[in-house]
Amino acid sequence: MRKIKILHLISTLDIGGVQKQIFEVVSRLEGEEFSNTVGSFRDGILRESFENAGIPVVIFPRWFRFDPLLPFRIAGYLVKEKIEILQTYLFTANTWGRLGGILSGSTLMIASERNAIPWKGSIHLFLDHILSYPTASIVTSSQAVKKLVVKRALIPSHKIRVIYNGVDIQKFSSGDKKSARSRLSLPPQALIIGTVGRLHWCKGHRYLLEAFKKLLPEFPSLYLLIVGEGEERKKLEVLAYKLGVRHRVIFTGEIKEPVDYIRCMDIGVYPSLYEALGISILETLACEVPVVASKTGGIPEIVDEKCGFLVSPGDSESLAKAINILLKDEMKRRKMGKMGREKVKENFSIEKTVEEWKSLYGEVIKKKMRM
Repeated sequence: MRKIKILHLISTLDIGGVQKQIFEVVSRLEGEEFSNTVGSFRDGILRESFENAGIPVVIFPRWFRFDPLLPFRIAGYLVKEKIEILQTYLFTANTWGRLGGILSGSTLMIASERNAIPWKGSIHLFLDHILSYPTASIVTSSQAVKKLVVKRALIPSHKIRVIYNGVDIQKFSSGDKKSARSRLSLPPQALIIGTVGRLHWCKGHRYLLEAFKKLLPEFPSLYLLIVGEGEERKKLEVLAYKLGVRHRVIFTGEIKEPVDYIRCMDIGVYPSLYEALGISILETLACEVPVVASKTGGIPEIVDEKCGFLVSPGDSESLAKAINILLKDEMKRRKMGKMGREKVKENFSIEKTVEEWKSLYGEVIKKKMRM
């Protein structure tokens, strides 16, 4: 049986929600139907994971910010390797990749929009709009991002498909909280709230620290676990000192596999200012940990009153109040945690996500054959 050859193109192989999701999907696409290669403009820590899973990685060096030869290098590879589908992710890869796809002359292109931050200026939106014409399909990770793309880039709704992120529900499960805490040398009897993600201003960590300060006097055994790394690390550490809570805040740095850290938590807190969907929220719910999160972007498509609380973005007072309710009620935490896992299992499993990607790839190939 002939395999469909796909190149998955992302700007960097550093750890991020999009990169992790690409790995989870692509590693499950391998088989009789598909032959996958991952491409990137910059090498990173996840290259090893892809290669260990038997997925080839190719680096397309981007010599300058505006590298006029980059699309030609991509096009050359597409033609040489007879790639049938070019799957790009996020603006940088979506732009340079699709320019390369156009130059190749025959490669089908699917672009993935997974950013809820309305940062794009008129030039970015113009490029998104123009490049949508030769693109077979555009995929967003939530209905919220789809609406944003339709509104700002003026791309017809019928050209956009929503495929939610998926979680490995076997890997992300409740496990033994005490054992997880013991492995990580965390206090077995403490109350622990935590968050997982890149330390970026859009994730709203400063509001979590402010909320934590409000909670600590009432809950003296409380700890805050901040899992991840990023450009805001130093600023957040300084803020923790200024707020007088640094002794109870644990910054873990970059963690490739966060499941044990999530299992340690009594509550997962995600105070994002902008969020496309939130793979870490799905992983937290899959571990039967209830969530307090911002009512922004695609988060309300995951979190409801059965598995957590939603609060206004940038409101540390409301964040503290919601966390306080759950800290005081262990039974409520357990009930919400179980409901959260059931919701992820039913709607956001990685198997469901992979099947939807397979369906899309099959559709665009059949459509091309009919032309």
